[in-house]
Amino acid sequence: MKAQEVFKAACGKNILDENKSVIKVQTEYIGRNDLEQTEVDSLDMDNPVVEIHQNARLTLVNLIFEDSDDTDFLYLSDMVKKFQTSANSMDDDKTPGIALTIMPKEIEGSFIHGVSGIALLQSSKAKTGFDTVSFVFTNDCIHAYVLDADKIADSIED
Repeated sequence: MKAQEVFKAACGKNILDENKSVIKVQTEYIGRNDLEQTEVDSLDMDNPVVEIHQNARLTLVNLIFEDSDDTDFLYLSDMVKKFQTSANSMDDDKTPGIALTIMPKEIEGSFIHGVSGIALLQSSKAKTGFDTVSFVFTNDCIHAYVLDADKIADSIED
């Protein structure tokens, strides 16, 4: 299965008007010398609509919420704002990192994982408040995976 198929399966809503993905966002510190990762915060959610746009060098992932009062949107936007202060990126020992995992409900065992992204808040509609968290990744930092259920079952049995 091609990565583009997984990306497409993650986007939008299904015929029942339900979001097509489950999402996890993690913030972490990564040691500059030892690459040790320390999780700071994480959020699991299934309420935003996912949009993925990719060109030759970058991938943009938009998580679009119903409105700016959505509880998960408020938590995620606060998480992003706190974490992406310039002071965090100037530390000699550690650097901030954001990881995004998207699991399309349509393709069992599939997921998209992006690391070392930049996040920003924006509006999906003109002249309204923020309702979207956008993540930008270089293409070598975001990938789609499909796990083979039979191979996983075999390895568990061994």
